[in-house]
Amino acid sequence: PVSIYKGFVDDTGQLIVTPVEIFRGYIDEPAISDSNDKTGISVAVRSHFADFDRRSGRHVNHAEMQKLHPGDTSFRLASAGTKEVRWGRDSAS
Repeated sequence: PVSIYKGFVDDTGQLIVTPVEIFRGYIDEPAISDSNDKTGISVAVRSHFADFDRRSGRHVNHAEMQKLHPGDTSFRLASAGTKEVRWGRDSAS
């Protein structure tokens, strides 16, 4: 989770009023850049509404497998089989 506050300070650096929260969300895509003379950290943040249309749970496909186990190709061809598999009592119909 991440919260961003906006506050105002005077010439001495002292807070004038209590800071106000202007954004609440989640860290998305943190990145670290490193070179011989400096290191930088950057993050993108997203609102909780960014996942509004997202389906919950795990999905059996190549992209989901790469998130959990990068380099694993066991689900690479999972979408090639398009036949629907029905489970349960009425599976014969």
